[in-house]
Amino acid sequence: MCYRGRLELRYSRAGHPFHVWKREMRKIDDIILDCVIYLYPTMKDADAGVGAGGTGFLVGIPSEQHPPIAHLYAVSNSHVVHDRFPTDAKSPVIRLNIQKGEHDSYELEPDD
Repeated sequence: MCYRGRLELRYSRAGHPFHVWKREMRKIDDIILDCVIYLYPTMKDADAGVGAGGTGFLVGIPSEQHPPIAHLYAVSNSHVVHDRFPTDAKSPVIRLNIQKGEHDSYELEPDD
């Protein structure tokens, strides 16, 4: 198997040289960046754009019964939406950017 990348020279605290293999990552297509959502604990936080609890993305699945319609799903990690760690808060409020630099927020329940 061949991995694309390069060796990166680094130094330890004491000054000893070592190399780390840095894999190349292809540029993410700009259209994918339009699918990002931000998750917040409260609607107030989402509207202010402060205290984000995590991120996710949107996925559209075409309807089998009505092909022109797509079902839109918001996807994130479970620990973002549910308070899995003691220091974390539930973040079930979605904020997404819309046209012209504006945003919209959707208040959901963690199990939605």
